[in-house]
Amino acid sequence: MRRRLSYTPLLLLSFLQVFARADDEELTELLRKDECPQQSLELLQKRKQQQLQKLVNKPPLIKGISYGPSPLVIPGKLGRDDFFCDDAKPMWGPKGRGDLHIMKLLGANTVRLYGNDPSLDHLDFLDYANLEGLSVIPGNGDAAFYGESCKGSGSYSCAEGVKAAYLRNLHKGFLKKVFKGGFYEQVGEYHPSISMIIVVNEPELKFPGLDQPKSWAKLVATAIDGMLGAEDEAGVNGTKPNFTATFSFAHCTKCGKFGNMPGLGQMWEVRNAMLHPEQYGIKSKHNLPEFFRTRFTFSFNSGNPSHEIQNLFLAPYEKEFPTTPIFIGEYHNPGNPDNEKDIKNMLRIADESALLLGLNFFEWQNRYDEAGHLIWGMFDPQDLPGTDLPHVKVRDERYRVPCLAPVFQSATFNTIPEQIALAFNGSGINVHRSLCEPSPLKVQVSQHGFDQIKGLKNATTMGAFITRVVKHMGG
Repeated sequence: MRRRLSYTPLLLLSFLQVFARADDEELTELLRKDECPQQSLELLQKRKQQQLQKLVNKPPLIKGISYGPSPLVIPGKLGRDDFFCDDAKPMWGPKGRGDLHIMKLLGANTVRLYGNDPSLDHLDFLDYANLEGLSVIPGNGDAAFYGESCKGSGSYSCAEGVKAAYLRNLHKGFLKKVFKGGFYEQVGEYHPSISMIIVVNEPELKFPGLDQPKSWAKLVATAIDGMLGAEDEAGVNGTKPNFTATFSFAHCTKCGKFGNMPGLGQMWEVRNAMLHPEQYGIKSKHNLPEFFRTRFTFSFNSGNPSHEIQNLFLAPYEKEFPTTPIFIGEYHNPGNPDNEKDIKNMLRIADESALLLGLNFFEWQNRYDEAGHLIWGMFDPQDLPGTDLPHVKVRDERYRVPCLAPVFQSATFNTIPEQIALAFNGSGINVHRSLCEPSPLKVQVSQHGFDQIKGLKNATTMGAFITRVVKHMGG
């Protein structure tokens, strides 16, 4: 018979203080109340076993691409940024430009989305992504947070508006449909392509701002409460995807802790709101502490090189949040001369971590409808007459679907899509009907435009670009 080990309270307390983490508040509470924290030790051992099991059962690394395929080829505004609806099928679908298939050729296994009009259907996108073997990470559109009970009144109690929007999403594709009796019938399970749901992207930068953490932490927690309410009303059953809130890499000096570390302050604040909703004036209808422990994942966006992430963020994150998984929602260091090397190193770091699930490369293409988004894309959209690509509808406007010119990097003398394919172990896309060469008459008159023409290694083409530069300067 195995003899049960006996510990003195002092020895147990010392042991727990070494291994306990800040998010194990149950342990803290037990330590404060128990004269002999044997129960705390057993709980801690269980948590440690769960953490090790997560590493053993860790899913394949996320090798994703952030997807926002604006059809604009010159600066302008669009009436909508939902590009996974049926209207955008000419860009992502097999009979159009075939973006999802190109992603698969690059070696991606995930597509991270932006924008969401809950009045539009998204089932075809999810079905086709699933056919291509791509997981999908959609999220709520910002409009779900503009209601009077949320941003409109400044109270940031967002459950009502988010619930209404998310319920429509569930009925417009997020829930699986099966063909039965000549008709498609919705069942109560999530679509198999959906791997994660983004509650909100970078709330601290817009709802209302980084200096008001109580407000945006409340927004996140109440939005989750609303989404859970939508699941209840829709009768969702079966396996449910984790929810995530994606934060910037900014320092939150007004957050309760970790104001000197990028991203961590925001995560601490949201966790605190979910574990202690009463401190934020939240009257939830669901068990938010339990939801955080069992079905929540953090995520962050970063433009830092991979060699900085471990010490700057991941090591302190793993210490503070030892049981909460995390992934990189947007990853790209645009000043890095070798994206292949940098991404491979970031994936290696993720592979060695029990918590870091992977990354999404930011981003699919340069965007002329978003200020500052002209240095991040792996493709440049170009409008070249004579291509057989269709038109795409954005609200009441029609745009020719632009072809995709791979962005060239001088330092490595190859394109970013080539580097992504090498980092993701993809087959690559040397020949594809949706690709085109940069045109000296279409690229920006800038260093970026010069680099694109330089990559063609054609003196005549470079001469045409230089002539255009001279005219641009008044010569």
